[in-house]
Amino acid sequence: MKLKDRLTALIPQWRDEIKNFSKDQGKVKCDEVVIEQVIGGMRDIKSMLCETSYLDPLEGIRFRNMTIPEVREKLPKPGPNDEPYAAGIFYLLLTGEIPGKAEIVELEDELSKRSQLPKYVYDLLNALPKDTHPMAQIAMAVLALQRDSLFAKKYNEGLKKDLYWDPTFEDALNILAKLPVAAAYIYRRSYKDGKEIPSDPKLDWGANYAHMMGNDKPEYYNLMRLYLLLHSDHESGNVSAHTGFLVNSALSDLYYSVSAALDGLAGPLHGLANQECLKWILDLMTKFGGRAPTKEEVKKFTEETLASGKVIPGYGHAVLRKTDPRFVAQREFALKYLPQDPVFMTVDTVFQVVPEILGSIGKIKNPWPNVDAHSGCLQYYYGVKEFDYYTVLFGVSRTMGIAAQAVWARGMGCPIERPKSVTLKMLKDQVKEVKVEPPAVAKEVKVEPPARKKLVFIGGGQIGGNLVLLSAQKELGDTVLYDIVEGLPQGKSLDIMEARPNFASDMTLTGTNKWEECQNADVVIVTAGVPRKPGMSREDLLNINVKIVADVATNLKKYCPHAFVIVVSNPLDAMVYAMKKITGFPKHRVVGMAGLLDTSRFCCFVAMELGVSVEDVSAIVLGGHGDDMVPLPRLATVGGVPLTTLCPKDKLDKIVDRTRKAGTEIVNLLKTGSAFYSPAATSIAMAESYLKDKKRVVSCACLLEGEYGVNGYYFGVPAIIGKGGVEKVLQVELTPEEKALFEKSLSGVKKTVEETNRAIEQMKL
Repeated sequence: MKLKDRLTALIPQWRDEIKNFSKDQGKVKCDEVVIEQVIGGMRDIKSMLCETSYLDPLEGIRFRNMTIPEVREKLPKPGPNDEPYAAGIFYLLLTGEIPGKAEIVELEDELSKRSQLPKYVYDLLNALPKDTHPMAQIAMAVLALQRDSLFAKKYNEGLKKDLYWDPTFEDALNILAKLPVAAAYIYRRSYKDGKEIPSDPKLDWGANYAHMMGNDKPEYYNLMRLYLLLHSDHESGNVSAHTGFLVNSALSDLYYSVSAALDGLAGPLHGLANQECLKWILDLMTKFGGRAPTKEEVKKFTEETLASGKVIPGYGHAVLRKTDPRFVAQREFALKYLPQDPVFMTVDTVFQVVPEILGSIGKIKNPWPNVDAHSGCLQYYYGVKEFDYYTVLFGVSRTMGIAAQAVWARGMGCPIERPKSVTLKMLKDQVKEVKVEPPAVAKEVKVEPPARKKLVFIGGGQIGGNLVLLSAQKELGDTVLYDIVEGLPQGKSLDIMEARPNFASDMTLTGTNKWEECQNADVVIVTAGVPRKPGMSREDLLNINVKIVADVATNLKKYCPHAFVIVVSNPLDAMVYAMKKITGFPKHRVVGMAGLLDTSRFCCFVAMELGVSVEDVSAIVLGGHGDDMVPLPRLATVGGVPLTTLCPKDKLDKIVDRTRKAGTEIVNLLKTGSAFYSPAATSIAMAESYLKDKKRVVSCACLLEGEYGVNGYYFGVPAIIGKGGVEKVLQVELTPEEKALFEKSLSGVKKTVEETNRAIEQMKL
């Protein structure tokens, strides 16, 4: 089996890596613990190693360092319009690699072969009262299967420790193969006619589960695939994952581990949020006669709920600081398949109203919805209305993550978990022993100046030189100008160094041809590439500049792994997409400059037309950086006065047209180059907002994951830039005409991204 062969090759490498790292760095402190964490459920204590997934506060769950949109895009699918094979996420969690379709088909066939549920499990389930909670039934069914554990058998035969992972992997396949059969039978027996629907070997693992439950709609097959993927793993600190990991660490076989994990999942504080959120939505609809309420009605109901001291289920997350990408994925599914369903419409209206209200309160770190705020309405629409069963669906999915973590832990030879506990008296005594140092004498206090920030500018052309100058004038930090041409970055940096006395700057400015001198940058601005020439479209640049940006991205990944990256190179929409794809950096740390440049040009032309200060003009430009950009005169103001009341439509149309063609106008005038002063100024403005945490609202190319109904593309939108990078994308209600222009611009970006992907694939990075 190819999956097992791959694990056989990978596990020894991983084991050696962990062993050597622990040997060399084992005494390095990785966290500090305070008393409130000891008393408060060990929350946020970094004390567990988990390779399968990581919860990023700004990007949500990352499966093997891949975001939800990336996983949905890259995993093999049964058909071009289908969600990925659910078993594909198990392969990814185990290996960290995207499987080919052949590998998944082989895995699916293997699961199908192992799916026969023994008669004794049916006998056990049939002996239980039908109203036994389905989570109790599924946990008992898994535990009953323990008699067939291959790990238990091999362990008792004296299996070598470095091979523990092998029978654990076999147990994992057997559990995953049989679990949907048992879960579907429990559903049929507890809620339907009790008649089992046989497995269909022609269907994939996820679709077959839906089939055995009694729903053969292709749409529901897709929903099941999506649901199983989204809920499969969530680090190892949550109750179900940690329970499975803990029991596994005692060398209990996987049947014990999974059964125990399912018991933890059944708790009201862990696995029941899905049904509680749906119940709240249905209660809300009942209040309005069973219909979907309006935004105003939801707003009033939400304010009344909060005023009474209650919470809004599904909103707010202990870690996330944005809308849960799993919520976004399910919302996309609903918009595609059930946009007029009243329950979904209510969920969507709540999504549009509640975050703004919660955000205005100020005490809530994350006012956005998590996955549970959406999951229930989809199951409800397709006829799965038995709330107690929702956790079984969750459990089937989460078993993939628990099983993958167990195989990995056995492969690494992870020891038994044994944290140390303390008594309350011990904590009190420790507090008494803490000595409070007397304040130091003022003259002895040595105040170190704050460390300077480091800015790296890639590309020593006209924009690069101006970046150095503007950064030095604003004293944003020390700069490094990189270029492959020897002498060019050194000469420009030295020239500006010599000019510093005239604007009182003490920043250090360095020019280099070595990537090593760029390392540990706080901000990187990428301008490298061939400039656009007369008659050359931005898209003509793609095949040339994507190779240049790919080289830059590869080096940034190595030397500047924590930098905030601003891409200026053209075609902008393609280059920023390539930068994100190749570096793998979180989306909040990779952004395209162009939107602010387009906005700056629009404001300039308005000020020139009206004879007013540019400082008093405020505007928004959306879309791709090209002729299809979408200026929004309707939202522009001059000193707070709507622009549309100050400027006739015919003149506004000319300003919009000139804005769209502003880059070409400069190219045609210069004849041997393109704009460089204004791109440099706008790039520095973005860098300054990041370095000084100014929280400026600027139009820029951000990776959208559900905002504006767009997923997986960089597109010009207004966003807040602060110390967290792109901290929030602001959504603007568009008129039908603006929406049409928006979609036209998006179609151009999509085409460019397709060409970019082909170019990247040809490079075989």
